[in-house]
Amino acid sequence: MDALPDYIELESSTGRASGTPGAKRTVARVEHRVFLESGGLDYGEALGIDGMICPDLSTAHAIARVLRNPRTSAIEDYGQDSIEIHEFIVREGQRCLNTPLKDLNLPKGSLLAAVSRGGASFVPNGESTVLAGDTIVLVGNEDVFQEARRWFDTERERHQQIVIMYGTPIAVWLCRSLKHRRCSIRLFEPNRERAAELGNKLDWVTVVQEDIVDPVVFEEEKVDQADVFIACGDDDEQNILSCLWAKNKGTRRVITVSGRSDYLSLLKQIGIDHAFSPRNEAAEEIQNFLLKSPLCKVGTMSEGTIDVYRVPVGERSETVGKSIAEVGHPNDWIIALLRRADACFVPTAADVIQIGDTLLIVGGHGLEPELAKLFHSMD
Repeated sequence: MDALPDYIELESSTGRASGTPGAKRTVARVEHRVFLESGGLDYGEALGIDGMICPDLSTAHAIARVLRNPRTSAIEDYGQDSIEIHEFIVREGQRCLNTPLKDLNLPKGSLLAAVSRGGASFVPNGESTVLAGDTIVLVGNEDVFQEARRWFDTERERHQQIVIMYGTPIAVWLCRSLKHRRCSIRLFEPNRERAAELGNKLDWVTVVQEDIVDPVVFEEEKVDQADVFIACGDDDEQNILSCLWAKNKGTRRVITVSGRSDYLSLLKQIGIDHAFSPRNEAAEEIQNFLLKSPLCKVGTMSEGTIDVYRVPVGERSETVGKSIAEVGHPNDWIIALLRRADACFVPTAADVIQIGDTLLIVGGHGLEPELAKLFHSMD
C-alpha cells in the first residue's frame, strides 16, 4: 500500500492535494492519540491545521459501527463514541406501550428518533405512542442510554463475544471504541511484552498472550463460539486466511483489515462478512471533512423512509440564542444530535443553540430548503 503523506494541504473548492503555501484548508495525518483526543493543548488550533486524520482510528470506528448498528450508521458516524443508538422491535408488556411520549419519564439526553409501523415510518412527537410490534430507533447519550432503553425493552441485552487477532494500533483503537458497549472482548497477542503492555492499557479487555492462528489455541479458546472474529494484523494474507479458517469452524461473523483496497470487493464473495482498508477509510474521512460545512443529507434510516441531515447553524439564523424547546419543530423532523466544538450529545429541551453548532436532524424527505432557511446553513 502506498503510504499517505504525513501532511496534506487541501483546497476547499476542489479537494485536490496542494503542496503550495496558502491553501484554504489543511489536514494532517497523525498516529498518536495525544493529537486526537480533547483536553490539554489543541494541536490543530495551535498549529493552524483545520483537521487531523488517523487512518487506524478511522478504520476502528468503521468496524465498531458494523458491530453496533449498521442500519443506523448515519447517526453512529456523527456521534462516534459519545452516544448510543439502537434499532429494535418493542415487545408486549413494555412500560412504554400506549402512553404518549411526553408522559414517559425518559432521562434527559435521550429521545425516540423514529418509529416504523405497518410498513410506514414517522418521526414521533410528544403526543405519539408506541405500540407492541413497532420498530423504534432510540438515541441517547452514553451515560443514560440503558436507563432509557428499559422503558421500551426490559429484557437484558446479551453481550457480544468478540475475538480480535493481534494488538495492532487498529485493534487498540477498536477496543477503546467498544469500551462502554455491551460486549466481551478477547485480544490475542503472541508477543509477551506487547501483550503485557496492552493488558495494562486496556483493563476492560481480556488480553491473551497466544497466537490465535495456532489451531490448538483456536480450539482450546473456543473461538468458534465467538459472535465476531476480527483480523487486525499487518499481513493481508494472514488476515484473510485466519478469517476463512474461523468462518469455516463456525464463528458467526468475520471481519478483516486489508492494506489492499482492491481486495475489498472480492473478499465478501469468498465468505468474509466485512473488510476495511485504512487507506479507504482515511480518504472517506477527508472527503467528509471537505463537505462538513454546507447542509447536506448524510444518510437514511428505517429502510430508507427517513432521512438524516447535517445542518450547520449560521450566524444569521433566527434560532441562535433560543432553546431547543423554543425552536420547536413540525411533525416531520427532530434534532437528534448537537455537535459543539469537540463535544457531541443528544440535546435536551433546555439546551440553547449557538452560532457554529452543527445539528443532526432526522426527518422526512426533501427538507433541505426548509432547514437551510431556518438555520441559514448556507451562509
